[in-house]
Amino acid sequence: MIKGSIPALITPFKNGEIDKNALEDLVEWQIEEGSNGLVAVGTTGESPTLSHEEHQEVIEIIVKKSKGRVPVIAGAGSNNTRESVDLMKFAKKVGADAALIVTPYYNKPNQKRNYIYTLVVLMIVVIYQLLFIIFLEDQLLIWIY
Repeated sequence: MIKGSIPALITPFKNGEIDKNALEDLVEWQIEEGSNGLVAVGTTGESPTLSHEEHQEVIEIIVKKSKGRVPVIAGAGSNNTRESVDLMKFAKKVGADAALIVTPYYNKPNQKRNYIYTLVVLMIVVIYQLLFIIFLEDQLLIWIY
């Protein structure tokens, strides 16, 4: 079960590029200080402003640097269903432990459409055989067992 400190990491930049060394140092520091997991590219990680390539690069850096010592929850939220699905597939491929999605922002779907959206994303992407779903405020956390 998810518990403890699971911070959403920022995405450090230097000269207009992702600062890989600073990001790796941040991952290491969070783990050394006792974080129980890490969120890669949540809204704190500037997800709306990253290119798709940058988004994937950040997830991969965090997964590789954490080396399985703590779970990594990969941000895969978008108002575009296909993009969320692609990000979830990428997260699975590089070894993330879970994915974090949001209901489509700006589109203002009603509750029924939010539910349908979530089901569509989950039906398209089955990361493992059992998914444990937790609603946290307006975000959906998909935990993989």
